Amino acid sequence: MRAACILVVLLAACGGAKPAESPLAGVLEHLQEHGFSASEVPPRGDPRPEAEVVVHLEGATATIYAFETESAARLAATRFAFEEQAAPTRVRVQREGLRVYVGRAGAGKTLPVVAFEDVVFTAEAEGH
Repeated sequence: MRAACILVVLLAACGGAKPAESPLAGVLEHLQEHGFSASEVPPRGDPRPEAEVVVHLEGATATIYAFETESAARLAATRFAFEEQAAPTRVRVQREGLRVYVGRAGAGKTLPVVAFEDVVFTAEAEGH
């Protein structure tokens, strides 16, 4: 019992096991430093991304999905492309390596393309 208590104290003193940092942590920080309203949200979708960040634009959002593999990123981009084809003025999809960027405007609105491209440029400028 005494050894277990010592182990707990040592783990607490050393910070314990650290959770892995999100692959978009640096991107999120970089976007926020450049004045974007962005937040990390729980990843969802099929294929499931490792991380997901939502950036709020005027009347729209830009979502950044980070995938573990090129094939998962390619598959996700292909699936999002159907959404883009159905509403080309409201949705834009762009894949950069393991990241997929999806801009979406609300119903009846047009995606602010320049703002979406600024998000992609700023996120990619952070590096991988």
